[in-house]
Amino acid sequence: MTYQIDALNYPLSYMAIADLRAPINYMNQRADLEDTFGFVHVDQFGEIVDGTYEINETYRLCGYEGIIKLSDFMCEEVCKVID
Repeated sequence: MTYQIDALNYPLSYMAIADLRAPINYMNQRADLEDTFGFVHVDQFGEIVDGTYEINETYRLCGYEGIIKLSDFMCEEVCKVID
């Protein structure tokens, strides 16, 4: 849900999908590249476009701010995939 709301701030652009180990401090701030899983394209209406996810190959499970930290939703989704 959070990314759907955030997408409204990135019309006709790419939005970062990141972990939570280094929370952002203000609206439209992007996470550090090492904390970003990938990017999705957002259309002119602020909606995430299906099938546009692009992986960030420089993502690090462990970075300057510590180890990966997922939101409850992301953790649940990962658990579904690995179960």
